[in-house]
Amino acid sequence: MQSQTIDNIISQRFVHCVVQVHLIRKFWFDVFWLQRHAKSAKSGLYDCLKQFLNGKYRIIGLKK
Repeated sequence: MQSQTIDNIISQRFVHCVVQVHLIRKFWFDVFWLQRHAKSAKSGLYDCLKQFLNGKYRIIGLKK
């Protein structure tokens, strides 16, 4: 019973990690396509990164 609980916790953490990585990659892909058509790509990307680190990252960050 004890080992089954540990397995569940590990698998949940793993799934959460995979989801987190997927969301980050999707975010970067979206930003890339947006900035590709923008005039100031560098500053725009920097602003997006700041917003991402300030807001979104906390939401999808690993919860203990």
